[in-house]
Amino acid sequence: MTIDRARQARELFRTLRSGVLSSHSTKLPGYPYGSALPYATDHGGRPVLLISHLAEHTHNVGADARASFLVADLGPDVQTSARATLLGNARQVVDAALEERYLRFFPEHARYLEIGGFAFWTIEPCNCASSKASAASTGSRRTRISHVPKRSRESRRLCSST
Repeated sequence: MTIDRARQARELFRTLRSGVLSSHSTKLPGYPYGSALPYATDHGGRPVLLISHLAEHTHNVGADARASFLVADLGPDVQTSARATLLGNARQVVDAALEERYLRFFPEHARYLEIGGFAFWTIEPCNCASSKASAASTGSRRTRISHVPKRSRESRRLCSST
């Protein structure tokens, strides 16, 4: 992966505000479960999600942290639109600075925090799994891009244990 492609993917993640979290279904073992969610990014480029403890995807990542997060800048032709998928391990985060950052993008979500039962999650990228993106359009030619946020020490530990 070139530095330019990684930069393109990070920019795509930082620019968009919604994506699809895919997890391993606990209700139907062996099947994926996808859910569209709003997100912000942390300073390392990882998606930060605010999800309810009642949501199916929360139960799924609680049982099996392996997940993916797809973002796409959908244009008239989805096959030529820029998109990237991050593969990694979902984990809950408690960080006042991340909460503040997320609420700058989604101030209306403060009410979910007031209600209770919601928590912030992120996906730690796992280079042991390929964090590949599908083809993206750059003018008239197609290019592959990858999203590689900065990996934390926790990410390296999680990836070595999977």
